[in-house]
Amino acid sequence: MPLLYIIFEILDRSKFNKFLTIYELIKLANMDEQPVPVPYWKEIIPSYSKKYFNTVEYPETEYDCSKMDFAHIINHLQRDLEVVYLDCVEFEPGKARLELVPEAFPYGGLSNLITFMKTFECKAIKVDLGNDIQSIRWETN
Repeated sequence: MPLLYIIFEILDRSKFNKFLTIYELIKLANMDEQPVPVPYWKEIIPSYSKKYFNTVEYPETEYDCSKMDFAHIINHLQRDLEVVYLDCVEFEPGKARLELVPEAFPYGGLSNLITFMKTFECKAIKVDLGNDIQSIRWETN
């Protein structure tokens, strides 16, 4: 299988370091094939990241239809994205590369992972999807 990667800008060093910690835990959960319960992730993922997701169930009054579901994205990253997570390293000041290998095609796509990374100020700028390489230009912050 081909090596996939996401190249991204590190916009906040401390958030990048926290992302690396969370990434290693996602990697472990993915390898164990036993999803870690969502309440655990709600505890360890910082509020600056969780604010981009619905952490309550519909039809709670705090539910925001414009946000992705927290449980869905966490379960997607640890169980449903059919990849083997590899390294995530800074290769030059302010830029890093996350590498992974798909276990099959289709493997589930990288958009949820890219969205999750962005909540840690890790802004994807180039992605190898296996069949082509794409540059990413963000329209919004």
